[in-house]
Amino acid sequence: YASEVDFSLEKLNEDYILISISDNGKGFDIGDNKNLGYGMLNMKNRLSELNSKYEIKSKLGEGSIIRIQMCTV
Repeated sequence: YASEVDFSLEKLNEDYILISISDNGKGFDIGDNKNLGYGMLNMKNRLSELNSKYEIKSKLGEGSIIRIQMCTV
């Protein structure tokens, strides 16, 4: 239900980049595991294999932000 999505890519250092994706959608309760679904679980597992990590911030009615710190080596 988002009408705007912002994407940014930033080089943190020689080994890591930061990918940020935010929207103004309806948001969700990140404490409720059923909201994360298999997509987020798969992303978490794949990023872990790449020595990378992610963070999700979301609040009902306020949209969501996903930040991915990805290892490039």
